[in-house]
Amino acid sequence: SNAQYIFAALTKPEWEIDSQKGWVKICKEYFKDKMNPLLARFSQFCDIDQPPVNFNTFSYLDFFSQCKEGVHCPRFGDVRAPVNSYSNISANYTAKGSFSLHRLSKFNCKRGFYCDQFGLRKQCPSGFICPFESLVLPVQCEVSSEDLSFNQKSCFQTGLYNAAECPKGYICKSANSLPQPTPFGYYIDYTTNNNNADTLAVCDLGMYCALGSYVEKNITSLWCPAGYFCPSPFSDDVPVACELSMYCPPKSFNQTSCPEG
Repeated sequence: SNAQYIFAALTKPEWEIDSQKGWVKICKEYFKDKMNPLLARFSQFCDIDQPPVNFNTFSYLDFFSQCKEGVHCPRFGDVRAPVNSYSNISANYTAKGSFSLHRLSKFNCKRGFYCDQFGLRKQCPSGFICPFESLVLPVQCEVSSEDLSFNQKSCFQTGLYNAAECPKGYICKSANSLPQPTPFGYYIDYTTNNNNADTLAVCDLGMYCALGSYVEKNITSLWCPAGYFCPSPFSDDVPVACELSMYCPPKSFNQTSCPEG
């Protein structure tokens, strides 16, 4: 090969093989039911351009090459040019909008990535989107003024191909700034406006409103739980457990002595 490869065999410990099998199984179940709360936390590892797959023969093989990164070096048998020749025939920079895998194969850039003029694949940066395949440069994220008024659009994450939904309980005030959670003592109410909200609501006594609090179905979800009391909704303290001989029904902001009997 005119890419001048040096190959090396690899070994993998048993735990790594078992771990990889576990990833594949988890992601398979995640794709069946992405709303499953037990699997949702694995989304960042499964919802990617190349999700985990079981190890194969090539997983136990590594290589080194003198072919420069971003340069496409086809196999020697595919061309009629001297080894080490970097003519347009034997080796050349990968076409714009594509990248070279192992310096041997060329692929178009997928959405969420861009491939620069040197054939290097890069993840779309924060504040930008890469909505099409074969992009050479990322596109500036343009979020409307309506979407920036609490209305749940953000391009803070990397690798986006369109503006993402702002996380529930967070406020996205600019396209590329870190989403801000609601402060202690406040919450966002999504029950009255088609899951969008443009104001912060103040928590009442007896409610526990931590950072990022929101109501999606019923306000009771923010009530101080039974067996605890919440002295102030603006406190960063966690709910306080009721003492023995005291009584704390839901939404308690102080303790009540247990009645006789």
